[in-house]
Amino acid sequence: MNKITEKILFLYLIGVATSPLSANALDYTQPKGGFTTVQGLMNYIITPVWEVFAGLAVIMLVVAGILFLVANGDPTKLTQAKHAFIWGCIGIGVAIIAFSITAILKTSLAE
Repeated sequence: MNKITEKILFLYLIGVATSPLSANALDYTQPKGGFTTVQGLMNYIITPVWEVFAGLAVIMLVVAGILFLVANGDPTKLTQAKHAFIWGCIGIGVAIIAFSITAILKTSLAE
């Protein structure tokens, strides 16, 4: 596969990976009366951040997959692809833990 084909494939996959984010465009405007609860404020902040992170995580794993495909058995490129995949998984794990912490805070503040 030549360089131009790789770049076109890469851009196509990024477009496919990010299309759910653009299709799921929501209106995150503040309610007219303002936020009546801390939980409402946290939802207003966390929801778009979580959606952006989910898109970035998918892109990171797609990039790692592309790196595996174009490695052609080269040990240094395979190592780079493995590192990208591992760090992508670590990032997803950290995000899940962060989301869980905010969910726990929201439920404890609601009581």
